[in-house]
Amino acid sequence: MEHTLFVYGSLMNDGTRRIVLQKDIKTGNDILNNYKTTAHKEFLIYPTIEKSDGDFVVGKTFKVTDEDLQRLDQYETKHYERINVTLESGNTAIVYKETDNSE
Repeated sequence: MEHTLFVYGSLMNDGTRRIVLQKDIKTGNDILNNYKTTAHKEFLIYPTIEKSDGDFVVGKTFKVTDEDLQRLDQYETKHYERINVTLESGNTAIVYKETDNSE
């Protein structure tokens, strides 16, 4: 199955995506409204997103398969979870954010 993924951190980098997904992927630009980026509570050098009315996150979108999502889950670790969001374009996408319980 094919999914749309929205990324806002290290996966915006072509080289990082290529290493994680083991392939080149064409990306597009989009915006996630009513969220903002903030530091991960446990790993401060990594970003996450949180709801914030009136703010927005600029990022990239690309198509991924179920197999790609397994690789991405390993990359993001248990400290991030997937949620579904609607982007400014009207497209729905999966995005990773800090888990509510990162322990």
